[in-house]
Amino acid sequence: MAFGLDVSTAIRLFLRSIVEKGGLPIDVPGPSATTLAAIKASKTSKVTEAFLDNF
Repeated sequence: MAFGLDVSTAIRLFLRSIVEKGGLPIDVPGPSATTLAAIKASKTSKVTEAFLDNF
């Protein structure tokens, strides 16, 4: 238990905050320019190969 909460209580509080806020209670960053370019390229079938080293 962290902060004196059991898992069930922590999840309930997290879900309640989602409902109250109308979304995730944390800021989720958007995709970077590089990621957006890769998505666009993949949708136009311009991607011929990809390597994990690039990520």
